Amino acid sequence: MTIGIGIKKSLSASGSTLGAALVLVVCSFGVQAEPTEKLGKIAGEVVINFAAEQLSAKLDYDYIATEDYSTTVPFYLNQTFDVKKVTCRLCQSFDFDRAAKPESSVLIKLNKPVLKGEKLQIHFEYTGNLKGIYKSDYKFLELGLDNFWFPVHTGIDRFNFVYRISIKTDEPGFQLIANGRTKSKGGAWLVQSKLPDFDIDLVLGEGLKSNTYKQSGYNLQVVSKNMPDEAAAALLASMKEILDFYNSTFGVFDPQREVTGVFRPFPPVEGQGGYFRKGYFIYPQTEKVQDLVIPISHELSHYWWLKAGRQHAWLNESFAEYSAMLYLRKQQGIEAFRKALEDKRSRSANLPPIYGFDRTKNRQATPGVFYRKGVVKLSELENELGEEKFMEFFRRVARAGVQDTDALIDLLAQFASRDVADRFLASLKK
Repeated sequence: MTIGIGIKKSLSASGSTLGAALVLVVCSFGVQAEPTEKLGKIAGEVVINFAAEQLSAKLDYDYIATEDYSTTVPFYLNQTFDVKKVTCRLCQSFDFDRAAKPESSVLIKLNKPVLKGEKLQIHFEYTGNLKGIYKSDYKFLELGLDNFWFPVHTGIDRFNFVYRISIKTDEPGFQLIANGRTKSKGGAWLVQSKLPDFDIDLVLGEGLKSNTYKQSGYNLQVVSKNMPDEAAAALLASMKEILDFYNSTFGVFDPQREVTGVFRPFPPVEGQGGYFRKGYFIYPQTEKVQDLVIPISHELSHYWWLKAGRQHAWLNESFAEYSAMLYLRKQQGIEAFRKALEDKRSRSANLPPIYGFDRTKNRQATPGVFYRKGVVKLSELENELGEEKFMEFFRRVARAGVQDTDALIDLLAQFASRDVADRFLASLKK
């Protein structure tokens, strides 16, 4: 698979180049819960008519301004949708610009500017066509950032929210899985976020089967239509082993113990990969579950590596990929690690420098920079520091929630020395 060209793909998925050779992309956002006053909130009701392949929504959105004196508030929304109503205490008018770049946007004009950090509750009412999104042949619907099915804050890398939404459908036999807690209530579903996040991801389908692992403090779940029980059990055991390793090393300060993985019931589609949310991931259908172990180790590590924005996204992807490499070394031994590393090194020639790399301006080089070159640089740093000291540095970077490369270099200087930091910086500029 290749990385999508649009913002939908570049914001919504992540992946590993190890093992199953899946190349995916991830959003770059925080992991730990933020103070409530800094969070947005989305609440309301959604009605999904599968027979007509239509969605309608009434949502109240607690918007938080990301800059001072803003008199226009934009939200990304699927260009095929129809916006019926937008109201708030400061709303003067709205326009739905389907040709806006980088994505179709609802532009709300205010009669008074808002200051950075100010909250403004905005009420949205809209309908949407689900043709091409709902896989009727498989009776499977997946809604998330790829679809922009809910109003998306354009300051995504600076904005997390919580949500509480009622979901009603005309298919009472469908199951609902989400990146939040779900509860069937009065002929509808109540879906509520577990942790602040940047997405509302919903999967609705017929015949979804759950396999779970609930031991040693873990609550792990694999959801699919067609994965054999023994394969799901093996995958759950691998997920537990991966998390044991991460939770006892660089993630010890904030262990991850609750994860749901959803597998689509249809073959992989070009441009539609897998992605990770907090405690939740979606992957394409696979016939060889054993090939998923290393790629999923990349995905699971994103629980800790999700702080950097798009301009410094190598801090998410290279660190997640190196986490997968560390697990590979633990699971399969040093020779398997060296073989994978040399493959990445040999395919890193002629790639642009990591320092200052902008994935939005050089998408073609992004996989190589993130999943190969960045990994090689981290390996060189581990060789210089030694394994034990490097793992402590890895943990400190995760705990600090480092968001940009200069902050990483400053932390390295404090942790090791200015000379080590300057050498590492120089290598990132080559």
